[in-house]
Amino acid sequence: IIPILYEKRKGYIEDLNSSVNKRRFKKQFKSILSSIKPDLVHIHGTLLPQFLYAARVCKKAVATHHIGKPNYNTRYGLQKFFCHQLMPYYCSTVYAVSSYSKKTFLLRGNVVVREPKMEIILDESIDTKDLLKRNLLDNNFTINNRDTVYICPARFTPNKNQLRLVKAFNKLEHNCKLILVGDVNDNEYYNKVLKEIKDDKICVLPEVSHKEVLALYSISNVLAFPSINEGYGLVVDEAKDLVKVVSGRRNSKRTININPFNVSSIYSGLQKVLDG
Repeated sequence: IIPILYEKRKGYIEDLNSSVNKRRFKKQFKSILSSIKPDLVHIHGTLLPQFLYAARVCKKAVATHHIGKPNYNTRYGLQKFFCHQLMPYYCSTVYAVSSYSKKTFLLRGNVVVREPKMEIILDESIDTKDLLKRNLLDNNFTINNRDTVYICPARFTPNKNQLRLVKAFNKLEHNCKLILVGDVNDNEYYNKVLKEIKDDKICVLPEVSHKEVLALYSISNVLAFPSINEGYGLVVDEAKDLVKVVSGRRNSKRTININPFNVSSIYSGLQKVLDG
Protein backbone atom coordinates (compact mmCIF):
# COMPACT_ATOMS: atom_id res chain seq x y z
CA ILE A 1 0.00 0.00 0.00
CA ILE A 2 1.68 3.21 -1.18
CA PRO A 3 0.28 6.56 0.02
CA ILE A 4 0.02 9.58 -2.24
CA LEU A 5 1.29 12.70 -0.44
CA TYR A 6 -1.02 15.69 -0.62
CA GLU A 7 -0.32 19.34 0.04
CA LYS A 8 -1.38 20.63 3.45
CA ARG A 9 -2.94 24.08 3.43
CA LYS A 10 -4.33 26.05 6.39
CA GLY A 11 -4.21 22.96 8.60
CA TYR A 12 -6.22 20.81 6.18
CA ILE A 13 -5.10 18.23 3.65
CA GLU A 14 -6.37 19.35 0.26
CA ASP A 15 -7.94 16.84 -2.14
CA LEU A 16 -7.30 16.41 -5.84
CA ASN A 17 -9.20 19.58 -6.69
CA SER A 18 -5.98 21.36 -5.77
CA SER A 19 -3.79 21.96 -8.85
CA VAL A 20 -0.66 21.34 -6.77
CA ASN A 21 -2.02 17.99 -5.65
CA LYS A 22 -2.95 17.02 -9.20
CA ARG A 23 0.64 17.56 -10.34
CA ARG A 24 2.00 15.70 -7.32
CA PHE A 25 -0.39 12.83 -7.80
CA LYS A 26 0.36 12.36 -11.51
CA LYS A 27 4.10 12.49 -10.91
CA GLN A 28 4.02 10.05 -7.99
CA PHE A 29 1.58 7.72 -9.70
CA LYS A 30 3.68 7.26 -12.84
CA SER A 31 6.85 7.05 -10.80
CA ILE A 32 5.43 4.25 -8.68
CA LEU A 33 4.11 2.24 -11.62
CA SER A 34 7.35 2.62 -13.55
CA SER A 35 9.32 1.04 -10.70
CA ILE A 36 6.91 -1.73 -9.72
CA LYS A 37 4.21 -3.69 -11.51
CA PRO A 38 1.40 -4.28 -8.98
CA ASP A 39 -0.98 -7.19 -9.40
CA LEU A 40 -3.90 -4.89 -8.58
CA VAL A 41 -4.43 -1.13 -8.61
CA HIS A 42 -7.49 0.37 -6.92
CA ILE A 43 -8.26 3.98 -7.76
CA HIS A 44 -11.10 6.50 -7.49
CA GLY A 45 -13.37 6.52 -10.51
CA THR A 46 -12.87 10.20 -11.37
CA LEU A 47 -9.18 9.67 -12.18
CA LEU A 48 -9.75 8.26 -15.66
CA PRO A 49 -6.29 8.93 -17.20
CA GLN A 50 -4.52 7.27 -14.27
CA PHE A 51 -7.02 4.39 -14.33
CA LEU A 52 -6.40 3.71 -18.04
CA TYR A 53 -2.64 4.01 -17.53
CA ALA A 54 -2.79 1.50 -14.66
CA ALA A 55 -4.90 -0.84 -16.77
CA ARG A 56 -2.17 -0.87 -19.43
CA VAL A 57 0.83 -1.54 -17.19
CA CYS A 58 -0.71 -3.68 -14.41
CA LYS A 59 -2.44 -7.04 -14.34
CA LYS A 60 -5.74 -5.59 -13.15
CA ALA A 61 -7.13 -2.15 -12.33
CA VAL A 62 -10.27 -1.51 -10.28
CA ALA A 63 -12.10 1.81 -9.92
CA THR A 64 -14.93 2.64 -7.52
CA HIS A 65 -17.42 5.39 -8.28
CA HIS A 66 -21.15 6.05 -7.97
CA ILE A 67 -22.54 6.12 -11.47
CA GLY A 68 -25.88 7.83 -11.98
CA LYS A 69 -27.35 9.79 -14.85
CA PRO A 70 -24.77 12.52 -15.52
CA ASN A 71 -25.61 16.18 -15.94
CA TYR A 72 -23.17 17.39 -18.58
CA ASN A 73 -24.19 21.04 -18.23
CA THR A 74 -22.08 21.48 -15.13
CA ARG A 75 -18.58 22.65 -14.33
CA TYR A 76 -17.27 19.09 -14.54
CA GLY A 77 -19.55 17.98 -17.38
CA LEU A 78 -16.78 16.51 -19.55
CA GLN A 79 -15.29 14.67 -16.59
CA LYS A 80 -18.72 13.27 -15.76
CA PHE A 81 -19.13 12.06 -19.32
CA PHE A 82 -15.92 10.03 -19.06
CA CYS A 83 -16.75 8.70 -15.58
CA HIS A 84 -20.35 7.79 -16.22
CA GLN A 85 -20.25 6.56 -19.80
CA LEU A 86 -16.86 6.01 -21.42
CA MET A 87 -15.19 4.54 -18.35
CA PRO A 88 -17.77 1.75 -17.90
CA TYR A 89 -17.55 1.18 -21.67
CA TYR A 90 -13.81 0.47 -21.55
CA CYS A 91 -14.01 -1.74 -18.47
CA SER A 92 -14.24 -5.49 -18.90
CA THR A 93 -16.90 -5.67 -16.15
CA VAL A 94 -19.11 -3.26 -14.23
CA TYR A 95 -20.14 -4.50 -10.78
CA ALA A 96 -23.40 -3.49 -9.11
CA VAL A 97 -24.21 -3.92 -5.42
CA SER A 98 -27.68 -5.34 -6.10
CA SER A 99 -30.06 -6.37 -8.86
CA TYR A 100 -31.96 -3.11 -8.29
CA SER A 101 -28.73 -1.16 -8.77
CA LYS A 102 -28.07 -2.98 -12.03
CA LYS A 103 -31.59 -2.31 -13.29
CA THR A 104 -31.56 1.40 -12.48
CA PHE A 105 -28.05 1.85 -13.88
CA LEU A 106 -29.17 0.48 -17.24
CA LEU A 107 -32.20 2.79 -17.23
CA ARG A 108 -30.28 5.97 -16.35
CA GLY A 109 -29.06 6.74 -19.84
CA ASN A 110 -25.70 4.94 -19.60
CA VAL A 111 -26.37 3.54 -23.04
CA VAL A 112 -22.79 2.57 -23.84
CA VAL A 113 -22.84 -0.13 -21.16
CA ARG A 114 -24.11 -3.50 -22.29
CA GLU A 115 -25.95 -5.67 -19.80
CA PRO A 116 -23.74 -8.79 -20.22
CA LYS A 117 -20.84 -6.75 -18.83
CA MET A 118 -22.66 -6.14 -15.55
CA GLU A 119 -22.38 -8.48 -12.59
CA ILE A 120 -23.97 -8.48 -9.14
CA ILE A 121 -21.58 -8.53 -6.19
CA LEU A 122 -24.30 -8.79 -3.55
CA ASP A 123 -24.86 -12.31 -2.21
CA GLU A 124 -28.11 -13.18 -3.95
CA SER A 125 -28.17 -16.81 -2.82
CA ILE A 126 -31.06 -15.76 -0.57
CA ASP A 127 -34.44 -16.21 -2.26
CA THR A 128 -36.38 -13.06 -1.42
CA LYS A 129 -39.68 -14.67 -2.42
CA ASP A 130 -39.18 -17.40 0.18
CA LEU A 131 -38.07 -14.77 2.66
CA LEU A 132 -41.29 -12.77 2.19
CA LYS A 133 -43.31 -15.95 2.86
CA ARG A 134 -42.10 -15.69 6.45
CA ASN A 135 -44.41 -12.69 6.80
CA LEU A 136 -46.01 -12.93 10.27
CA LEU A 137 -49.24 -11.36 9.05
CA ASP A 138 -51.98 -13.54 7.70
CA ASN A 139 -52.28 -11.71 4.38
CA ASN A 140 -51.44 -12.20 0.73
CA PHE A 141 -48.36 -9.96 0.48
CA THR A 142 -46.90 -9.95 -3.04
CA ILE A 143 -44.76 -7.52 -5.03
CA ASN A 144 -45.26 -6.78 -8.73
CA ASN A 145 -43.33 -4.59 -11.15
CA ARG A 146 -45.66 -1.61 -10.73
CA ASP A 147 -45.22 -1.42 -6.95
CA THR A 148 -43.07 1.15 -5.19
CA VAL A 149 -41.55 -0.80 -2.30
CA TYR A 150 -40.66 0.97 0.96
CA ILE A 151 -38.45 -0.79 3.50
CA CYS A 152 -37.95 0.06 7.17
CA PRO A 153 -35.09 -1.98 8.67
CA ALA A 154 -35.13 -1.24 12.40
CA ARG A 155 -35.78 -3.01 15.68
CA PHE A 156 -39.32 -2.58 16.96
CA THR A 157 -39.08 0.16 19.61
CA PRO A 158 -40.88 3.53 20.01
CA ASN A 159 -37.68 5.34 19.01
CA LYS A 160 -37.71 3.69 15.58
CA ASN A 161 -41.24 5.02 15.01
CA GLN A 162 -42.83 2.18 13.02
CA LEU A 163 -46.25 2.96 14.54
CA ARG A 164 -46.47 6.43 12.97
CA LEU A 165 -44.92 5.09 9.77
CA VAL A 166 -47.69 2.46 9.40
CA LYS A 167 -50.40 5.06 10.13
CA ALA A 168 -48.93 7.30 7.42
CA PHE A 169 -48.49 4.44 4.95
CA ASN A 170 -52.15 3.39 5.37
CA LYS A 171 -53.15 6.71 3.78
CA LEU A 172 -51.32 6.02 0.50
CA GLU A 173 -53.55 5.03 -2.41
CA HIS A 174 -51.03 4.15 -5.15
CA ASN A 175 -49.39 0.82 -5.92
CA CYS A 176 -47.00 0.55 -3.02
CA LYS A 177 -45.81 -1.94 -0.42
CA LEU A 178 -44.04 -1.65 2.93
CA ILE A 179 -41.61 -4.14 4.46
CA LEU A 180 -40.99 -3.83 8.21
CA VAL A 181 -37.93 -5.84 9.18
CA GLY A 182 -36.12 -5.99 12.52
CA ASP A 183 -35.83 -7.60 15.92
CA VAL A 184 -38.62 -7.19 18.45
CA ASN A 185 -37.17 -5.33 21.44
CA ASP A 186 -40.48 -4.08 22.82
CA ASN A 187 -43.40 -6.56 22.59
CA GLU A 188 -46.03 -4.07 23.69
CA TYR A 189 -44.97 -1.57 21.02
CA TYR A 190 -44.68 -4.34 18.43
CA ASN A 191 -48.29 -5.42 19.07
CA LYS A 192 -49.47 -1.82 18.69
CA VAL A 193 -47.83 -1.69 15.29
CA LEU A 194 -49.50 -4.95 14.21
CA LYS A 195 -52.95 -3.64 15.21
CA GLU A 196 -52.55 -0.66 12.86
CA ILE A 197 -51.91 -2.83 9.80
CA LYS A 198 -55.12 -2.86 7.73
CA ASP A 199 -54.45 -4.82 4.52
CA ASP A 200 -51.99 -6.93 2.53
CA LYS A 201 -49.75 -4.02 1.51
CA ILE A 202 -47.51 -4.48 4.57
CA CYS A 203 -45.12 -7.33 5.38
CA VAL A 204 -43.62 -7.86 8.85
CA LEU A 205 -40.38 -9.83 9.14
CA PRO A 206 -38.89 -9.94 12.65
CA GLU A 207 -35.71 -11.85 13.55
CA VAL A 208 -34.11 -11.56 10.11
CA SER A 209 -30.36 -11.97 9.56
CA HIS A 210 -28.20 -9.12 8.30
CA LYS A 211 -27.60 -10.91 4.98
CA GLU A 212 -31.35 -11.29 4.52
CA VAL A 213 -31.87 -7.57 5.17
CA LEU A 214 -29.31 -6.75 2.47
CA ALA A 215 -31.16 -9.07 0.09
CA LEU A 216 -34.42 -7.23 0.83
CA TYR A 217 -32.78 -3.95 -0.25
CA SER A 218 -32.40 -5.43 -3.73
CA ILE A 219 -36.20 -5.60 -4.16
CA SER A 220 -36.93 -2.24 -2.51
CA ASN A 221 -37.05 1.30 -3.91
CA VAL A 222 -37.21 3.56 -0.86
CA LEU A 223 -35.74 3.54 2.63
CA ALA A 224 -38.46 4.68 5.05
CA PHE A 225 -36.52 5.57 8.20
CA PRO A 226 -38.47 8.01 10.39
CA SER A 227 -36.49 7.40 13.60
CA ILE A 228 -37.07 9.92 16.35
CA ASN A 229 -33.46 10.15 17.47
CA GLU A 230 -30.89 8.91 14.99
CA GLY A 231 -27.39 9.76 13.86
CA TYR A 232 -26.10 9.07 10.34
CA GLY A 233 -26.72 5.36 10.82
CA LEU A 234 -25.24 2.32 9.10
CA VAL A 235 -28.69 1.57 7.67
CA VAL A 236 -28.59 4.68 5.47
CA ASP A 237 -25.16 3.75 4.17
CA GLU A 238 -26.20 0.18 3.41
CA ALA A 239 -29.30 1.41 1.58
CA LYS A 240 -27.37 3.90 -0.57
CA ASP A 241 -28.44 1.98 -3.65
CA LEU A 242 -32.12 2.92 -3.18
CA VAL A 243 -33.73 5.80 -5.06
CA LYS A 244 -34.91 7.83 -2.07
CA VAL A 245 -34.60 8.04 1.70
CA VAL A 246 -37.54 9.30 3.76
CA SER A 247 -36.04 10.34 7.08
CA GLY A 248 -36.20 12.82 9.93
CA ARG A 249 -32.53 13.62 9.34
CA ARG A 250 -31.02 14.87 6.09
CA ASN A 251 -28.29 12.44 5.04
CA SER A 252 -27.95 13.24 1.34
CA LYS A 253 -29.61 14.92 -1.64
CA ARG A 254 -31.77 11.80 -1.96
CA THR A 255 -33.32 12.42 1.45
CA ILE A 256 -36.90 13.64 1.79
CA ASN A 257 -37.04 15.28 5.20
CA ILE A 258 -40.03 14.73 7.46
CA ASN A 259 -41.08 15.51 11.03
CA PRO A 260 -40.95 12.07 12.73
CA PHE A 261 -43.45 13.19 15.40
CA ASN A 262 -46.12 14.05 12.83
CA VAL A 263 -48.02 11.35 10.91
CA SER A 264 -49.12 13.84 8.25
CA SER A 265 -45.51 14.89 7.66
CA ILE A 266 -44.42 11.26 7.27
CA TYR A 267 -47.31 10.67 4.87
CA SER A 268 -46.26 13.73 2.86
CA GLY A 269 -42.71 12.38 2.58
CA LEU A 270 -43.92 8.97 1.42
CA GLN A 271 -46.28 10.58 -1.09
CA LYS A 272 -43.51 12.76 -2.57
CA VAL A 273 -41.76 9.59 -3.69
CA LEU A 274 -44.87 8.48 -5.59
CA ASP A 275 -45.36 11.92 -7.08
CA GLY A 276 -41.86 11.78 -8.52
